[in-house]
Amino acid sequence: PGPQERRSQNVVALAIAGTSLAYAVERDPKYLAAARSWTLAAIDYEPWGYTFNKPNTDLAAGHLLYAIGWAYDLLYDEFSPEERGRIRRSLERHAELVYDAFAPKPGRRFNFTQNHNFIPTSGLAVAALALMGESPEAEKWAALARAHHHRAGQLLSPDGFYYEGMEYWIFSSPWLVHFLDAWEHATGESLWDSGQVRNWKHLLAHSMMPDGQTVFDFGDIWQG
Repeated sequence: PGPQERRSQNVVALAIAGTSLAYAVERDPKYLAAARSWTLAAIDYEPWGYTFNKPNTDLAAGHLLYAIGWAYDLLYDEFSPEERGRIRRSLERHAELVYDAFAPKPGRRFNFTQNHNFIPTSGLAVAALALMGESPEAEKWAALARAHHHRAGQLLSPDGFYYEGMEYWIFSSPWLVHFLDAWEHATGESLWDSGQVRNWKHLLAHSMMPDGQTVFDFGDIWQG
């Protein structure tokens, strides 16, 4: 079963992404062993996320789609055919679950500017791009992710302000970057030109104290 502690599966995902990149750069077998063991454990988690709240469709699902999709692409030649098959089937299953949760349906509404929207769809995009040409549904998943992120870029505050506060900007904004970066790299299409992204520097400039560490916080400050 997947661990249920707060954000624990997010941490697993970051371990997969980090060790995969470390191996690609350093070629040290210990990083490959770590990336393989974490990946092959996480693909069998049930569910991805919390049993009691939006299982398989929320933040943990986004983190794991991103990280395992990243590992599948980056370490493709290092996995055995049997391992690749297992990983691909898990990604396909979970991508379809996230797709189904965020696809338009009668009466369904979306909060495009909320991190519980753009984190799962960022993960969906990376997994879809990693599986493009292998999984018949990958293009469909990628198109939906692009639609959500395009809309988020239109609706997030063009002056760079992030309404959930600095704590959640730190948690959330990397996922907008993950999508924009992967999408441009894979397709050649740049969606970076939004006021929200261009003007994040002003959010930092106006929120941060001269010590470079302390910020005036607002919104959902969580731990403060």
